[in-house]
Amino acid sequence: MNGFPDWSNKEQYPEKPDDLTYTQWAWEFLRRNKSYQADYIAVQEISDVAERQRQSTQIARQYDLAVGLLDPLIVTAWQLPRACIFVRYPRFSVHEEDLHAPFKVSLTFDISLPLDPQLREAKEILHLRIEEQSKSKSRLFSNLPPLTEKRERVSFQNLVHYLRVLDAVEVGATEFEIATALFPKLDNDNTDKYAGNVRVQNHLKAAQKLRDGAYRKICLRNAEVYHIDEVKENSGGEKK
Repeated sequence: MNGFPDWSNKEQYPEKPDDLTYTQWAWEFLRRNKSYQADYIAVQEISDVAERQRQSTQIARQYDLAVGLLDPLIVTAWQLPRACIFVRYPRFSVHEEDLHAPFKVSLTFDISLPLDPQLREAKEILHLRIEEQSKSKSRLFSNLPPLTEKRERVSFQNLVHYLRVLDAVEVGATEFEIATALFPKLDNDNTDKYAGNVRVQNHLKAAQKLRDGAYRKICLRNAEVYHIDEVKENSGGEKK
């Protein structure tokens, strides 16, 4: 598959999750998104440079990208800047007055940016905050109501396998072939009921969710916080 690693060669992938930042992992899944790839191609076909850059910026925000559309076949995780390339609002902060009111959380929104990604992230931050406080031994937090909405978690230790499964399926590899290569120690056979094939099926479902939008959850784990204007605009530049 042009622009992506050979799924059967583990040397072409990160060795472990810590090899990439959260931002880089999120990009690796987004660049495999078919809708994103199609949008990038469509924008590059616009002949007027100014209009192409305008469309690049506008469409990029649909994917929560703060830097315009990046080439999904050329720009790999290792080529990204250290700054976060995704919209990183709202800001979470603890003010002095909040220390005396632990049930309060201060969030800062930027109304010049799209609201949908900010609201999604705000909801996730609040969920995480509730979970943190619920684990506290303080009596203040012992009566917190349980979360009524089930939150899916990202299995960071499996990110490498998720990418390899996506790339394998893209080039037509079978479940048996993938299971044999990725999980050689598991019982396996060319049927659905064996452990190796089941593992592939579960990994594929998780990987597709990350590719199709849940990559945003990876960004929430990003410890590096940058303002959007710290990232240089990179919308593909001149038409190739």
